[in-house]
Amino acid sequence: MERLGDQARRASQAWLERTQPSGLSRQVGRAVAWAAQHRVVRPQTDGGASPVVVVGGTTLGGAGRTAVVQWLAAAAVAAGARVAVVGHGYRARRFGRVPPGGHADFGDDASLLAVALPGVWVETGPRAAVARRLARSHDLVFTDGGLLDPTVQAGRVIAVCDASSSPLVVPAGPARVRVADLPGTVAVWAHRVDEPTARPVARAEVRSRVVGLGLRDLQGRRRPLAWLQGRAVRPACAIGRPGSFLETLRGLGALPGDPLVRADHGRFRPGECPPDDGRPWVITTKDAARWPPGWPALVLETSLAVEGRLPGLPPWD
Repeated sequence: MERLGDQARRASQAWLERTQPSGLSRQVGRAVAWAAQHRVVRPQTDGGASPVVVVGGTTLGGAGRTAVVQWLAAAAVAAGARVAVVGHGYRARRFGRVPPGGHADFGDDASLLAVALPGVWVETGPRAAVARRLARSHDLVFTDGGLLDPTVQAGRVIAVCDASSSPLVVPAGPARVRVADLPGTVAVWAHRVDEPTARPVARAEVRSRVVGLGLRDLQGRRRPLAWLQGRAVRPACAIGRPGSFLETLRGLGALPGDPLVRADHGRFRPGECPPDDGRPWVITTKDAARWPPGWPALVLETSLAVEGRLPGLPPWD
């Protein structure tokens, strides 16, 4: 059943990225967009604004939302702020504070943040209640998701838009809400602005792209990015936008071929990950926790190159 579910999710990802959606799906998408714009969380405007910052994606998975949360939280910590993150807990078995390596119980994205942000309180659970409680003891609380959750009392709201994906709304495309329908109080962050399919994003105050940091094997041994130059590799990923991972590898000079792609949050099985044939497997940090034990692979570590700034948010002047 798990394999059938993974295949269904992968098919739905491909379906939402089709180039010629039907007229009916476009009409339904307009109705969905009208309903979604009334659910967008509005930031507080009174004098006692909440320290909660909602970071939500405008598309169904893969917008780069978690990467933006990680970047903002790390910048705030570097500036000396007490920071907490509320994970969205997709496919989580438990709620609570997320320990490093807790992907099986707390979900992939929350576990990734717990590893990448040592010392930051990362917790999953009912988003509004957890954010409200953590706001009493932290300078900033970032929510990984929640753009269409009006129950959250937020001081700031950031909508992360994948500039490389279709702007059409479900079921015509992957968008959950149109950027043009966002209230003026919501900041727009355009991500993946350097990819071949990227388009201009209206109102974008911040623009970002994925950059490589380094390579490591599953035992922690490191290699420089230059090792990828001109090298044939086999990529494997179970993320929302697998094409973006391939573009990142190409941008680093690698020659990716025969990719093994699973649906977002999918799992790999030993039988489908044979030993390399002279082309090493390269995987994402998100997929490293799900990679079959004992199978060699290199993990590509990435970050964001960011242009622009949102007043009142890190990095501060």
